[in-house]
Amino acid sequence: MSSLDNSGTDDQNLTWDPSTLILGIEDGNLIDLSAFADPDDDWKISGNNIYSGLPGNVGIGTNAPSQKLHVVGKTFVTGGASAPYSPFPNSIAAPSAGSIIYGNNTANAGGNNVSYGVYGSTQSDTYGSAGVAGISTAFSNNEIGVLGDYDFFGSAVLAIGWDGDWMPAFKDYGVYASLDYDDGHAVHGTNTDLSASAAAVYAQGNLIATGAKNASVPTSKGNQLLYSMESPEVWFEDLGFAELVNGEVTIHLDNLFLETVVIDESHPMHVFVQEQGECNELYVIPGTTSFTVKEKNNGSSNVRFSYRVLAKRTNYQDHRFGMDNYFGYGDTRDQFEYVPPFPVEPEVVKERMEQAFKEKELKALEMKKAREAKP
Repeated sequence: MSSLDNSGTDDQNLTWDPSTLILGIEDGNLIDLSAFADPDDDWKISGNNIYSGLPGNVGIGTNAPSQKLHVVGKTFVTGGASAPYSPFPNSIAAPSAGSIIYGNNTANAGGNNVSYGVYGSTQSDTYGSAGVAGISTAFSNNEIGVLGDYDFFGSAVLAIGWDGDWMPAFKDYGVYASLDYDDGHAVHGTNTDLSASAAAVYAQGNLIATGAKNASVPTSKGNQLLYSMESPEVWFEDLGFAELVNGEVTIHLDNLFLETVVIDESHPMHVFVQEQGECNELYVIPGTTSFTVKEKNNGSSNVRFSYRVLAKRTNYQDHRFGMDNYFGYGDTRDQFEYVPPFPVEPEVVKERMEQAFKEKELKALEMKKAREAKP
């Protein structure tokens, strides 16, 4: 029993027993206050903190919580976290100001099961709705809306579109995107600024494609695809016109073009010429910064001609082929098949797109029903 000393006043001394919640009065009377205590002991206080004293779940807006914290309704979290969580991947520095929300799933699902540190979904069909959105409002020079990383093999960001495949194991990706749809783009970049330094997609390094590489060019039959020429080696080319003067002319290559290529004894240039008038045949005497075109048999024509120059790209002058091991180390020809030519007529393409949309719509309805049928 503890005593509450009120000496020096007209009040009586009181005693208090916290274990029984009994209040004693000096005249011998006792008051039992245990009836006012919370018999369920739902919440416990530890210093300035409060926590649930029950082993079950906590619900806000629901009386049947299914998780440790189950919230039905909107939530708002703000403030400045003071201490970071420690196990951040090597390439991401632990935030000195911590994180407002941190999701850490310590379960190792194994097998075909997946788990998430943070999961978000939405049922809104409003344009721009998202399961998870990240926005930086710092107005600084190095902002990030959404940040991703991983520890060993994987992808910092995984984007799976319609009927897309999961990424292969034991591979590294900054971003992995996949889909399988007639009119789809696994990755789409748009930049309407067409100035020299602007780009919708910029690759600082090699660019590899197993399919065709196209330019989409407007025509009277809609945009049509034009195809790039391919080579086992890395060539740059320059084209132009010139005219013989008494059967001979020397053409000096563009100085800027010369800065992009290597022309020497081990890497000579190729020059192709085509006469545009009556004359004897022409031949070429190549150099390293220029080439001379002469008419055979000591001809003295002043005929005009076109030329095409090919030279090896600087820093890639010794490249020829180079294995892409993404598909394995053996014979990979059976992993690919004939690709039929793309249709040119707009009506044919439109009909195919409409059919693909109908098939996709039916499949999407089936997926929705299956999702709604899950308990």
